[in-house]
Amino acid sequence: MLKSLPAELTLHLLSYLPLGDISTITLLSRAWLAFLNANQDTVYRQAAIYHRFVSPDVVSLETVRDSENGSWMDGLNSWKDLCRRHTILSQSWSGQNLLSEGSYTSPGQAVHRFTIDEKQRTVIATHENNGLTVSTLEDDRLIWGLPKDCVASYAHLEFSNGYLIWGRRDPSTLEVWRRTSDARLHLDGVYSPLLSSSSPAQALAPQFEAEERAFRDHSHLNNPTTSDPHLESQSTGSSLRGSFTPHAFINPLSDSYLPAHIAAAEPIPFTRAFRFQYPILVVSLQKGNNHSYICIFDVRFGTLIKWWDLAAVMADVDGDARADGCPRITMYVDVQVEKRLVLVSMIDGVVLLGWEEFEERQSDNNQGTPGSPSNLNARTPMFFPTPDMSLNIPEFAKDGAFSVSRLSPQSPSRTSTPPSPKIRRSGNLRMVVVNGSEGLREMLLCLRPTTQSGRSRAVVWRGAAGRRRLQIFIASHFSPSGKHLVTVNGDGLLFLIRDFDRVGRGEATFRDVTVKLDLGPFGMRAQIRWEDERRICVISRPVDPFIPPGQRAVCD
Repeated sequence: MLKSLPAELTLHLLSYLPLGDISTITLLSRAWLAFLNANQDTVYRQAAIYHRFVSPDVVSLETVRDSENGSWMDGLNSWKDLCRRHTILSQSWSGQNLLSEGSYTSPGQAVHRFTIDEKQRTVIATHENNGLTVSTLEDDRLIWGLPKDCVASYAHLEFSNGYLIWGRRDPSTLEVWRRTSDARLHLDGVYSPLLSSSSPAQALAPQFEAEERAFRDHSHLNNPTTSDPHLESQSTGSSLRGSFTPHAFINPLSDSYLPAHIAAAEPIPFTRAFRFQYPILVVSLQKGNNHSYICIFDVRFGTLIKWWDLAAVMADVDGDARADGCPRITMYVDVQVEKRLVLVSMIDGVVLLGWEEFEERQSDNNQGTPGSPSNLNARTPMFFPTPDMSLNIPEFAKDGAFSVSRLSPQSPSRTSTPPSPKIRRSGNLRMVVVNGSEGLREMLLCLRPTTQSGRSRAVVWRGAAGRRRLQIFIASHFSPSGKHLVTVNGDGLLFLIRDFDRVGRGEATFRDVTVKLDLGPFGMRAQIRWEDERRICVISRPVDPFIPPGQRAVCD
């Protein structure tokens, strides 16, 4: 067959074979082995397309290296090598390979959040109440850090393109730092300056004082004991590795950003969540239970690009698509810079917000200048779930529903006669309100409400005909390309929404493009991450019952 067919036709036939069959063909004869070796790049590029390691329009390995995150494509030299690496990765995901296990102890105890700086090969971590630390990947050395007075307890951490952002102890402000090597050194003939003095986000003196203190405290630790070719190839000095310098101090409540009636009026807003994808920082501000504000900043210049009042946004959404009277509390935010989209998880659903192109606001000396919020019309917001979708309550949630009842007057446990519990109604939502710890001691929690009506006193409301149940969408994420999104709610239901742009274009509904997966009781507090465009990582955790069923609720 090999001699009877043109080489082009043989290669075309091989394009329909998986890697396992290609490996088998090499064992057939010396002629087949020689043919495959002579056309190795063509054969294995076709195999990479067959297994969807790359898209058909990718023609060079340089494109593959540039598009992959991290260092796992370093040293890639052939299409066969690409297929080998992806095969090992797939086998590791399926548990077929041996995995090395280790730990990093230099960050210390009670790590809350951590991220990896692939360029400088460091681990950056915040702690429950111990500041921020930076340690090396190759030998687990602590090389830089900031004390707890500079970083909030349980501080969230975001890192992208050399910019590091975390929350301060002030609940509304964020610190933005940059790699010292990027901010202070002469790279490729261009200086990268700090923000101009006129920027409302200019770094403050206490930040630079903290930087000086960190340099004094950790300069003796930054002496590499191993040779790393990735680090030697950089134009940075070893003493600057892992260190950061202040870039900006972002206070969304500044007069330069939000109107005074939002920033200064009681209750004072605080930062509920934030997410960063260079160069865009998305911040969610919470003002009481019914007002959330979403702000997008360009961290390069400290400028506010646009902000939304979610109450106004949701007023434009059909009221049947959400739970009436639901508190406007943001649970999570995500951003997709290329598509100019913000994803906001709220108690009753997920909303997609879009903004128009933003300008590269730069002056002649390459410094950022402050700009006013954009007045361009954003794209029409989209809300998920829509009324036509079925969000059935999982059976375990029904079985775990509690009802509340008063202790009988003859109960020996009764010590007083507290006020009767009240049922507070807000639209379709009903909740039982018990005043004070004495009142709570007089109540019993029992499994399975005895009534299915809308007047049920279930702590976990099971709903009624024609009414929507509160879902509490915990988190939502865009896929790496921004084409798909995934969200998970408090019932442990995961929703994969494929090619959601089709909904915006009117080509489909959310019901058409959504796949629902019931994660069970272990998914009620699930964390989700996209590993790549085809894999979603779900971290599930058991839910600890706060009160044993049938026991009295005691509040001290």
